[in-house]
Amino acid sequence: MEGLRYLSDNMKDLIRRIIDIYQIDRWTLENEYEGIIQSLGLHFSNVLSDDNSNISFFANKDKIGITIESNKLQWDQLNNSEEKESYATNQSAIIHADCIEQLYFIKWLSDNNLVYFTREHNDFIDIPKEIGHSPQGIFRNWIISSDILKEFIITHYKSRIIPSTYLISFAKDFKTLEQIEYEEQLKISNKALKRAKLANWIAISLGVISILISAILAICVPVNIHNQQHKELIEAVKYNGKNEDEKP
Repeated sequence: MEGLRYLSDNMKDLIRRIIDIYQIDRWTLENEYEGIIQSLGLHFSNVLSDDNSNISFFANKDKIGITIESNKLQWDQLNNSEEKESYATNQSAIIHADCIEQLYFIKWLSDNNLVYFTREHNDFIDIPKEIGHSPQGIFRNWIISSDILKEFIITHYKSRIIPSTYLISFAKDFKTLEQIEYEEQLKISNKALKRAKLANWIAISLGVISILISAILAICVPVNIHNQQHKELIEAVKYNGKNEDEKP
């Protein structure tokens, strides 16, 4: 899956939220007391919220938007109201951009069968109306301009998100099967390379040792050939390969 190769921390956190809620719900269903009813998966309407921000969808005429409620919109060191407003607007713009990125990513996960939805048909009227700004300045509303995301949100607003087994397995170390296979092949290649280097060093070492031994023997072991031995050597070379009858 090429789209899973290079994920930002924002996308990894999103995957973890989807999987964690699903696994908690599944464990609860498998161990629940009789009579308790619970659905599996993270509710789509809450998919953009995290520990620092509460993000909700709203409908405004024919538009879909998000309301951002977050402690990131406040900075206690600012006293001027205009500075506070400017800071809150800038921080909400960053959160809004992250939300758009996450929505497109969820759609990609769905298109590639990495997540599933428990309900495929919803209606525009299911989405609540716009929530106004808070007097404390901790709320900000943003309209989603993308028609693709608008239809996606309307379609799945009341759905719960179910992660695929592949996505659950992937999230253990955030490596695709292709990456895992590549790393395994790389380990095998590195081991083979190390063995080859070791064999080369052994061969070189043996060669050096042989040369040293030959040099030492040549220096330390005197070799004297007497005249008789010299004649015998010449005869042996001269009639090498001939039998006794062929010799003169």
